[in-house]
Amino acid sequence: MVLMCWPNHSATATAMPLHCHCHHHLLKSLEYRTHHHHHHTTMSPSEELLDEIEALNSIYGDGTLTPSPSPEDPNIYILVLPPPDDDTAASDPSNDNPSESSNRLSLRLSLRLSFPPSYPASEPPVVLATHSAGANAKPGAAAHALALFRQSVLATFSPGTVCLFDALEGFRARASSSESSRGPGSETATADEGREEDDHNDDNDDDDDPSSLGPSPPWTLSDPYTELRSTFLARAAPAASPAQASAYVSHLLATDRRARAATHNITAWRIRARGPDGTPAGATFQDCDDDGETAAGGRVLRLLQLMDAWDVVVVVTRWYGGQKLGPRRFAVINSVAREAVVRLLGEGVGGKAGGGGGGGGESGGKKKGRTTEPQNHRTTEPQATDAFPPSDARINHSIDQVHFFFR
Repeated sequence: MVLMCWPNHSATATAMPLHCHCHHHLLKSLEYRTHHHHHHTTMSPSEELLDEIEALNSIYGDGTLTPSPSPEDPNIYILVLPPPDDDTAASDPSNDNPSESSNRLSLRLSLRLSFPPSYPASEPPVVLATHSAGANAKPGAAAHALALFRQSVLATFSPGTVCLFDALEGFRARASSSESSRGPGSETATADEGREEDDHNDDNDDDDDPSSLGPSPPWTLSDPYTELRSTFLARAAPAASPAQASAYVSHLLATDRRARAATHNITAWRIRARGPDGTPAGATFQDCDDDGETAAGGRVLRLLQLMDAWDVVVVVTRWYGGQKLGPRRFAVINSVAREAVVRLLGEGVGGKAGGGGGGGGESGGKKKGRTTEPQNHRTTEPQATDAFPPSDARINHSIDQVHFFFR
């Protein structure tokens, strides 16, 4: 963001369009920070973050960026994404009274963010997961927005400068462009069966240029599993930091059309911070994202805990086939997730804390995982194992008993 080339903003404030008016608010906040920094050469990141929160809430409305309400997440913030660029009225806080603004914000998609201690000096914010899909969200919309915002953060961050305003404006532009390119009605299907067939028969998955997203993640895949026309596929990859895990998920959704068009992309990761010598430094990072499949992300994270798997990110993709599976879907989600992680550990990647037990030892032959997605999803029932119990033993279980399958 260029700060020194805004001409006569005070004289034209009343005639500014909304976008310029937003810049005016942010620049006023940044002018204070620049002046303050001139007299104090060591500005703590927390002070800059507080100023940034105040600026964003003044521009997009109170409650846009707030600390997580959960006492278990003291370092997590909730960011409510603004509407696309062509919906300026909905993003102007001057159009609403406080209660109307709060109600409107509660209907929008929101994300979970964390800020490294070195933000904004050297590290960008970490976009962890979806917090809420908002009201009337279309299938896959939350995952798509999450990927767009992650891309925007990486594109706009410059060391030493706060970036969330530029990232939000970049997200709005990307979202508007994405909606225009898809055209009206292209994402309105609710049954997903026609979309699923189109996706499975389309070999041109890599419709976005991956060069700007970093190296391709080293995914290890489970076998695809189909039940009642819903297809599930899990991916697992080693990850050294939450930022890398987030980047891997963003890369997947930006480059794989079938994954992006899926009904849900459920993610979870567990990562240990490491010192310069590569040994664990004590801090750990764990997070998950349901992507609209309520409680599924937490159950995959719980599976990783039971397996004592560390330094790994897992994505379970589900293409909904039109028939509800009920609690059974959680068993299938965890089954394919477990298979991907076991295969990853079987390749000698990732690890366990203290050699504790967890599902890796049950894999026997330790099959190698594939690095490319199979062309056609398998529709045959796999043989009964701990991961896939016999049909008569696995139906009608309560949600709370799902983890019985993975002990």
